[in-house]
Parts: sequence; structure tokens; C-alpha cells
Amino acid sequence: MHKIFTVRVFGTQALDEAVNRFLSENEHIQVISSNQSIIPGGGTVEIIYSIIYKEGRQPTRIGYLGKPGE
Repeated sequence: MHKIFTVRVFGTQALDEAVNRFLSENEHIQVISSNQSIIPGGGTVEIIYSIIYKEGRQPTRIGYLGKPGE
């Protein structure tokens, strides 16, 4: 099943920080797609960024469970 991560930030630096934090905390996911929408505004650009992903196999203390490709 696919899941969605969405973040709404002001500026590209905040976007980089939010996306990098999400990806580093969820190393086992498989990214299916991503989308970025820019909303022009006053002095700061508002960005909505979404990642569609699915859970990958998670490592256990003795390796991966399941067959390759699952």
C-alpha cells in the first residue's frame, strides 16, 4: 500500500531540511513519486512538497526477513 508524506514550508532551505529529515528517519522506504507545488506570495515562496512511497523491507538484528523483491 502506498503512503504519502506532505510538507508545507516557506523557502527552499526549510524544504531541504524537512525532506532530508524524513528520508534519513525512513531509510527503508521506496519512493514511488514526488511532486512540488510553488505558491507565489509576498517576500517568501511557499512550497508544498509530497512524496508517495511504500514501506520497504526493514532490517532485523539478523538481516532481512522475507524473500528478495518483496
